[in-house]
Amino acid sequence: MADSSPQIENTDRPGAGAELIGDMRATAARRAKTRDLRPLMRLGPYLWRQRVNGLFMLLFLAISSATLPVMTFIARELIDKGFGSGQVAELNKWFVVLGAVALVMALATALRYFFITRMGERIVADLREDVFGHILKLDPGFFLKMRTGEVISRLTADIQIIETLVAASISIALRNLLSFVIGLALMMVVSPKLTLMVMGLFPFILVPLITFGRHVGKVTRETQDMFARAVGFAGESLDALETVQAFVRERFTQNRFNEGVEAAYTKSVSRIVTRATMTAMVISLVFGGTSVVLWLGAQDVLHGRMSNGVLIQFVMLAIFTAGSVANLNETWADVQKAAGAMLRIDELLRSEPNIQAPKDAVALPVPARGEILFDSVNFAYPSRPETPVLDGFSLHIKPGETVALVGPSGRVSRPCSSCCCATTSSRPARSPWTVSISAAPTPRRCANAWRWWLRIRRCFRVRRPTIFALAAKAPATTTSAPPRRKPRPSALSRPCRKVSIIRWANAPARCRVARNSA
Repeated sequence: MADSSPQIENTDRPGAGAELIGDMRATAARRAKTRDLRPLMRLGPYLWRQRVNGLFMLLFLAISSATLPVMTFIARELIDKGFGSGQVAELNKWFVVLGAVALVMALATALRYFFITRMGERIVADLREDVFGHILKLDPGFFLKMRTGEVISRLTADIQIIETLVAASISIALRNLLSFVIGLALMMVVSPKLTLMVMGLFPFILVPLITFGRHVGKVTRETQDMFARAVGFAGESLDALETVQAFVRERFTQNRFNEGVEAAYTKSVSRIVTRATMTAMVISLVFGGTSVVLWLGAQDVLHGRMSNGVLIQFVMLAIFTAGSVANLNETWADVQKAAGAMLRIDELLRSEPNIQAPKDAVALPVPARGEILFDSVNFAYPSRPETPVLDGFSLHIKPGETVALVGPSGRVSRPCSSCCCATTSSRPARSPWTVSISAAPTPRRCANAWRWWLRIRRCFRVRRPTIFALAAKAPATTTSAPPRRKPRPSALSRPCRKVSIIRWANAPARCRVARNSA
């Protein structure tokens, strides 16, 4: 008797809205861990593989970073000797030198961009392949604990953040750090007095910046939490839309959602006011302090203690150094974000399947016996491990026999089928079961020995197969066994209108596509 009644799915799960709230709260709880940069150490092996690209990147990074201080020196000489001497030849010489340095900087920057981007793309490609390959080894029970959407999000969005770090932020951070060190050292050489005054302004700028920045971050998290609750309520309402409409609660649901959105908006306005106040204060302090430093430098020029070129060089160095510090702040935020993303990716890579392949895997008998044997097999679904579906189940199907599994819907045939695939249960059997179906290509050992018969024989009839969004010939090559010879393109490319039904017990080794018989 065919088991055609509808399957009873596991409903002991939270609604979509509740899951969304849980994911958002879990993400908010992990934000504090983004300051821990240890997850980024997981990228060490990937960086080591690309050490050649990394060395070239560092070489051209050093060249491009050294050109900026050189340009400030050229500007100094151009003003003092070029314009000061009044000779056209001297002026032209320094302009030619300035153009040559600019050309070197352009070439070094382009090559630095090429090597760092190439290295980043290769690292991200390797990381994506490793993560997806590890996900394929996890048992279906893992996806009951973590939604597929969350896994896809980590595979796409989080790895995209890692790509931003390794393909751009690392290079920018190193360049800015090197520019800051060189610029500060040259400022001390050019004018120690003005340099100490500039450094004395740092505490007056950093203290309000850090204070307001923490407050803005706190308000931002509160705003996101409020919006998450509103979106979670919307998801639960849409998930139970029939109930909402049956009790005529549309207006109540709309009002409650509006209240959540308005509360998030009010908190956002508070964040905007705080950020605007911080921006005004920082700009006032920066430009006020810069004006004082320039005024003192102008006094030295008027009294002959400093030349015009030296003052211009100091101003250029101060601008380059300040810009490097500002970019370092933005890059540090990218590093923290990448650390949080790598932490979530590392959770996937550290996940282990509950069903492990046996260490004593053996090859299939040749020729295949066409025999199925269950010997005291236990089975339970991952969502209900404490409730055994099969307990001490034994069954022996000889070659050529046709056996009907009769019982409640989904209580016999589906567990036996899942047990054969060994993809949803980790409960041990008293003795291993043996599954051997019709003749097929030469047996070979598999890494996942608990799915050896499915991988090698490829004759199992899946009850609810998934149709992949591939070309018409792709499903045939996906579900059939790898042939000894490469099939003719015409055999796979002809129109597929009707797929022959393959019997589970005596299916041929390869699946054939039948022409339309209509």
